[in-house]
Amino acid sequence: MVKIALKYAAICGLFLIIIFHVSDYFGIHPLINIAHLFFDLSILGLFVFFGLKEFKSEQPDSVFHFWQ
Repeated sequence: MVKIALKYAAICGLFLIIIFHVSDYFGIHPLINIAHLFFDLSILGLFVFFGLKEFKSEQPDSVFHFWQ
């Protein structure tokens, strides 16, 4: 589980850093604009979904608890 989580965390972090710098370059202030926050949260949720999906496909017999 840790290996999958670290992989998706690294990809998501890199993707969000790139989006932050591109937005700042085009003059959209990512720390002020509330739409940027919603977009970032949706991207984060997308990566969490794909991480959980990969965990379920690689380890079908294991149990995934809420606190994991």
